[in-house]
Amino acid sequence: MGKWIDRKKAVEDAMVRDVDAIVAQFERERDEALNLVQPVRAQRMPEIVERYRSRISARHEEAVEAEARLFADLLAEVEKVVTEPPSSDQLAYLQTLSLKSSLTPGDIQAAEKVMAGNAVALSALRDLAGKHGIADAPLNAGAPMPPLQDIADGLEEYRKATALNIRRYGVIDLHSGNVSGNYFTVLDMERVWDVFRDAEAAVERFGAE
Repeated sequence: MGKWIDRKKAVEDAMVRDVDAIVAQFERERDEALNLVQPVRAQRMPEIVERYRSRISARHEEAVEAEARLFADLLAEVEKVVTEPPSSDQLAYLQTLSLKSSLTPGDIQAAEKVMAGNAVALSALRDLAGKHGIADAPLNAGAPMPPLQDIADGLEEYRKATALNIRRYGVIDLHSGNVSGNYFTVLDMERVWDVFRDAEAAVERFGAE
């Protein structure tokens, strides 16, 4: 697992690298301007600050838009894999199981091999196992996926939080000319929200490229 997280990190790494370079250019010009005599310095400083603030803001928005596309693509992949209809063979097998008066854990495990790779079929199999009192059947496919809407809501919340952190990185104060926010906590991979991992897991478990 990691394709989508790696893509997200690549967007952020590129943004940090570019903003750092812009800030370095700004600091050189700022320091040169500080050596100017008044009133030339008072005139030049606001021009320099505004020019570099605009450049940094534009780079922030590029990263925000790139991540918005990434999150949208990931959600589309999740929706595709968790709503893909079962095959005719899987439907026939489920129908056969549903007609039996009783099922055993062995029946469920055998059926799982037929349902593998399809989230809808596996969900139906879990429901069927529960109806026969074997809800704890050890399916190798792992825990059920969260509802699609929960994944969508979580991804959107995570996207907004990431966008906020992006826009805080390398901000030049309009009045002092100092640079703040030279950290980016969203890049801490241990803090990636569970919903992002759930979304990636769904795509990888059910066969999307």
